[in-house]
Amino acid sequence: MDMPRWAFYLLAISAGLVGGIGDALLNQWAKHGGKWWLIASGYLSWVVALTLFLLMLKKGPLAHCVILFLLSNCIFIIAVSNLVFHEDISAQKWAGIILAIVAIVIMESG
Repeated sequence: MDMPRWAFYLLAISAGLVGGIGDALLNQWAKHGGKWWLIASGYLSWVVALTLFLLMLKKGPLAHCVILFLLSNCIFIIAVSNLVFHEDISAQKWAGIILAIVAIVIMESG
């Protein structure tokens, strides 16, 4: 990896957050009447997220990139699901996030 580790993590978090914004917009489109700008904004967000993900792939191994991207996306979506859409977060989902964080720590230490 030829970029600083913190920059790679920032790229991963950015990609996950932008993808999560796209997820939330597409959720709104699917559940509340299908306004054209929601689906257009959701797709545009995902194009940006995937572009950032491609930059990650140029800088790190596939497994590492996928795990970091999905973890940041999942954390954002679980927060939005609970705080914005008022959906319940199960203990099992929290356990999954904790296990993913542990996986990243193990990958980074090895």
